[in-house]
Amino acid sequence: MSENENNSGDEQSNYETPATTSEAAGTPSGPELAGRGRRLGAYLIDLIIAGIVLGVLAVMNIGISLEDVARDPMTQQMSTAGSIAFVIIFMAINSYLLVTKGQTLGKLALGIRIVDVASNGAATAVKLLGLRYVLVMLVAVIPFIGGLLGVIDFLFIFRSDRRCVHDLIAGTKVVSNS
Repeated sequence: MSENENNSGDEQSNYETPATTSEAAGTPSGPELAGRGRRLGAYLIDLIIAGIVLGVLAVMNIGISLEDVARDPMTQQMSTAGSIAFVIIFMAINSYLLVTKGQTLGKLALGIRIVDVASNGAATAVKLLGLRYVLVMLVAVIPFIGGLLGVIDFLFIFRSDRRCVHDLIAGTKVVSNS
């Protein structure tokens, strides 16, 4: 008798391997999805770094003033000039890492990266820079619509695949480096 015949009636022959976090989230055989907390932490790190640079430039009055950075008391939004300056600063700081590693400084610090959802490989520069960041950031400066998009984008993180609106637009997902 072979080993398979001896175990054919055992429960082990019907055993299925439990799904990993990434498989459960609909990304078969891909890297593990980054946790929501690490994604939020990376976002906050990026926001703080770009905000500090923007603040320093505004205080020094280099290309932008403090008035451009101040929030409007009615809309609670930064001026259009301040918002565009923020996008430019963010992209200047993070573009190289995004294109070469799929990471911003915050994602690098927390060990997560952006990949193409279909291939689990590197996402193109157009997807990363154009769709995932610049397009979404430019829409975000539109009064009311930008704020609404921000809330909806944030809430999408609670989907099972943890992909926000900007991930869906660009065809990307955020995964752990491990």
